[in-house]
Amino acid sequence: MQSPFLDRINLDSLAQDYWEFSSCNQKDPVVFFEENPIGLASIDKFEEEWMNSVGAIISPGASGRVLDVGAGDGRLARLLRNRGLEVSCLEPSSYFAGLLKADGFDVIEQKWLDWDSKDDFDTLVFNRSFIVCAADRGKIRLHESIQRLIQFSPSNGFVVFPPIERIVNPGALESFLFAGCLAKPLHTPAIYAFFELGLFPQIRFLSMEEKKEYRSLHDCLEKDFKCIPHNELLRAFIQKSFFKEGNRLIRPRNMMTMILSWSHL
Repeated sequence: MQSPFLDRINLDSLAQDYWEFSSCNQKDPVVFFEENPIGLASIDKFEEEWMNSVGAIISPGASGRVLDVGAGDGRLARLLRNRGLEVSCLEPSSYFAGLLKADGFDVIEQKWLDWDSKDDFDTLVFNRSFIVCAADRGKIRLHESIQRLIQFSPSNGFVVFPPIERIVNPGALESFLFAGCLAKPLHTPAIYAFFELGLFPQIRFLSMEEKKEYRSLHDCLEKDFKCIPHNELLRAFIQKSFFKEGNRLIRPRNMMTMILSWSHL
């Protein structure tokens, strides 16, 4: 299927610029996430509540056989299975595939870009994995990844983007600054591609507040704002948002994500 959007915009070039700006562009993403499992978000109280909220959005619209693409440690797959869905996992990492198999999942140990799609699934789910699944040893093949999504798209599908922090700029325009790789700039082209290729996704937003503990202002800037210039305005805003609980330094974070879903009528 040809798309005027994909013909006009070099998505691979856009994606490559983003990937090289990120912290994991020098390695194969499978290797990166095996060596840095924290990149998948550690499981704490906030993460449990977050995943429960994601599952509550996905599970009513999912049907039949579900394929969790880039399932990682299986946190969403387990949640969907506990809600009565039949879930299989597409996971290229031998380490994570072993964990998933030990947990009783049917696992296809392949990359999304290599999967031959001989199995029939009714629902595809990408949880924080849509962009990473298009990565291949320092290169992003986003154009191919989106075309494969359309080619193999079953009755239903969900793309859950990684959560990012929303900060209201104290300036006059009250504009939004998104921490974490500057608002994940590939989200917008991906959305346009969905519309151009005929999926017409429904767009939903999920927002939750997290109270995160830090050792100092510097610790906060290095953890959450490493891709943003540490100017005085940012420092002043972050400093103002801290409060103390005993000896702990706490800062509330407004985390949000975008969830795209589609269905074929």
